[in-house]
Amino acid sequence: MSGGKYAIDVEAYERLMLHAQRYPTQQVCGVLLGRTDTGPAAGVELLEAVPLLHGHVLAPLLDAALLQLEVYCARRALSVLASYHAHEQLDDAKPHGVALRIADAVVARSPNACLLYIDCQKPAAQLRIQVYEGDGASSQQQQQPARTWRPSEHPLRLLKGVTAEEAQRRLAGALQERKQWAVVDFQEQLDSNADAAEWLPSLSS
Repeated sequence: MSGGKYAIDVEAYERLMLHAQRYPTQQVCGVLLGRTDTGPAAGVELLEAVPLLHGHVLAPLLDAALLQLEVYCARRALSVLASYHAHEQLDDAKPHGVALRIADAVVARSPNACLLYIDCQKPAAQLRIQVYEGDGASSQQQQQPARTWRPSEHPLRLLKGVTAEEAQRRLAGALQERKQWAVVDFQEQLDSNADAAEWLPSLSS
């Protein structure tokens, strides 16, 4: 990996954006799994997007999902390296409230995790993601965000030389094919008794 701290696989980008489009009038959240490159070009590779919740986010559901993900990650030599969030209001230009509390809960388990905020106000030709990095103490018992989250100086890139324009064309094609309706998050899997594998990308692809 080279050229930036954070890079995401195009399929992971597509999956999290489809999750947001699956529930366009509700907030959605999930996590990204990947690996940290400790070589000369150290950085974070985000390889799989895992949709978790939509609508009213309940802490017990989040905790249950994260516990299951710990087992999933251990079997695949992956780590939870980011949370992602989209607010229900398209004019929300930055994360707040629930988004930050979820990011705190994720970082309590994965201290170096960042937050990817889906920003629909960004131009269509760009990745509609802003990376936020946190500092300060973190506690799952806090009712308010314990960390200070600030926009990262490292913009999100795509892995394997894929350009933002290519990623957006892929996403547009997926939406045209209505692939957002095939996205199952952890909450829907519980609500509908769907196959438990569907919310985990390696098992549903």
